[in-house]
Amino acid sequence: MNKTRIDLDIVLPEVPDERDECVSRIIESLQSRRGIDKVHVVPKEGNKKAQLCFHYDPSEISINNIEQLAEKAGAEITEHYGHLLVETSGVRHPRHARIIEAGLRRQKGIQNVAVSGTGFIQVEFNKEATSEETIVHQIKTAGLKVNKVEDFHSHEHKETAALKEEHRHSHTADKHDHEHSHAGIFGEKTELIFAIICGSFLALGF
Repeated sequence: MNKTRIDLDIVLPEVPDERDECVSRIIESLQSRRGIDKVHVVPKEGNKKAQLCFHYDPSEISINNIEQLAEKAGAEITEHYGHLLVETSGVRHPRHARIIEAGLRRQKGIQNVAVSGTGFIQVEFNKEATSEETIVHQIKTAGLKVNKVEDFHSHEHKETAALKEEHRHSHTADKHDHEHSHAGIFGEKTELIFAIICGSFLALGF
């Protein structure tokens, strides 16, 4: 059994990090394919990006076939699911954030949502059931002012097109097994933003 890896942001450019639900979806889709024994995530570590690691039988499937299957599966998932980071004003305290989060979670088409006490809202949604415009309207209806809306495709992965070509044939073998990471839906960058903002409030005596 051989192994090969593909950078996660090559096949799923819109997901914020390896802990997103779409990663589980692509793993489920790919590890049932002929010749592929196992697919799992190698989490981001230091300067190394998160990757999908494939355990495969070279007599059944080639690396090129794995790349093609991964890109196709990723494109299908990206077509169906969107990811937004919304910066808002009006969240009064953590409990208020939880109330807003619970309300948004009940809205049609929203798969996952997290609202911080500092007003950042991260949303994963089904594009066939709702839209960015509808979600923004729902956030405003909850009494918040929307300051900025970014999708993770433009915010986090501006260099994805170049990376696809650069890393298409960049693979590394690994003889050790890796475990999945099952943390919350916030990525490291978002958590750092929250920490900095909360620290600023404390310093000012709020």
